[in-house]
Parts: sequence; C-alpha cells; structure tokens
Amino acid sequence: MKVVIFKGGLGNQLFQYTMYCWLKERFLHVKALDFCVEHNGLELDKWFDVEIEFCNKIFGPFFGLVIRLPQWIRNKIITERFHYHEDGLVLYFNDYWQSKRFFPSGKWVRFKNLPLNEKNMATINKIVDTNSVALHVRRGDYLQSGNATLFTNLCQTDYYGKAVDYICQHVENPHFYVFSNDIEWCRHNIPLKDCTYIDWNTGKSSIYDMYLMSKCKYVIMANSTFSFWGAYLNENANKVIYPEEWYNGFKDETLDIFPDEWIGM
Repeated sequence: MKVVIFKGGLGNQLFQYTMYCWLKERFLHVKALDFCVEHNGLELDKWFDVEIEFCNKIFGPFFGLVIRLPQWIRNKIITERFHYHEDGLVLYFNDYWQSKRFFPSGKWVRFKNLPLNEKNMATINKIVDTNSVALHVRRGDYLQSGNATLFTNLCQTDYYGKAVDYICQHVENPHFYVFSNDIEWCRHNIPLKDCTYIDWNTGKSSIYDMYLMSKCKYVIMANSTFSFWGAYLNENANKVIYPEEWYNGFKDETLDIFPDEWIGM
C-alpha cells in the first residue's frame, strides 16, 4: 500500500493531493493519512471537489497519539519520505511534492460551488468588469521564528514595485485587488493608485481570497503555495508574475512548479 501524508496548510495539501492522484493513476492501493494539525487543519475536501480515501482508522491509536505530540517531536517521528509499517509493507510519501511532474494542467483540482456572501459576490462582479490584478502578500506566519530562515527578506517592496510597474506598462487601467494576512502592512508599504484591499476573508474564510484571486485577469504572486494555487487555478489570467526566489537560497529552477508562460522576477 502507498500512503500520502497530508500536512501543512491548504496550499501544501493541494500539492499533496496531486501526488495522491498521480499515484492513483499508477497503482491499485493508494490511501491518504490526515496529519494536518497546523493552520485550519485538513481543508481540502471542504473547499474542493476531491476524492480521497483515508486510512486513519486502519492505523488507529499510533497516529492518533503522534498527531497530539508537539510539532518538533512529530517531525522526529515522521521525518523520512518512505517508511515501513509493522502490519505489512506500507510505503509512505511524506513531502510537499512541489513539481509540475505530478499535476498535468490542474485537472485533478476544482473548486466546489462555494457559497458567496454579498461582499465577495460584489467583488467578483467588479473583478470581471475591470482589468483586475490580484496582488498577494504573505507575511504573518512567515515572520515567526520557525520560518524566518526560509522566508526573511523575500518578496519585499522592490519585488512588488517591479511587478506593479510591469503591469502598469502592459495593462490599460489596471485595478489592483490586494490579498494578504497583513493588509495594514500592504496599505503602508505598497503604493497603488486604483486598489481594493480584501480585508474581510480571514481565518477559516481565507479560502475566499484564493477563490477571488482565481477570478482576476492578472496575478502578482507571493512566495506562497496559497498564492500559487490562486494563480494556477485561474483559467482567465493573461499574465502571472512570480518571485524567482521562493525560499532563501533556492531559485525557481530548483522547484519546477511554474508554467513556462509565467513571468519570474
């Protein structure tokens, strides 16, 4: 049996789901293990049309105990990509699988018919009627000590300045829709003329930021898997701009996730 471990936030869960589907096309016995204890837990099946067969009940008490341990201990227990289980041969896939090899044209991932509140519906109508540009900024958890080594000083104002200038040179009358987990920082650090700050989709409603991003005609990404899927699920985007440095010390060619037509800066 092959078991894909689901962990991390929604963006990472989407990558793990594409690996799950990739394996399902090639092998008979593929299941999933819910290890999502961060952010909002497992969200994938809540917001997307997905079919996942979980095996938590099979492995029962052991993983139930592991999930309740502190994160640093969990990471010590499940650190390798492949493992054997005492009840038989089980191959675990424990990674983030950020590679184009595992998702052909995004066919495995589709939003459900999400219920929209009045504010989001009105915003979508405006997005459709304008040269809408989604601009996503990821801060918040990226500033915490555990993430600082990977993300400190990436996607700063110089990156967004270049991306905004590029859009303004190539798009007539662009209107920017700013998405972030630190909207106040965006208000004070990214000067924009025609702009709407999306500051109401917070907490468990943050999925609607991704959904609205997927409706815009242009996208300026952050170095975030949430940002990536907002752009990748967008079937109408004319241009997508992404940061060439995804993590500190790693350029985009090491990741192999960006479509050739996207623009790196």
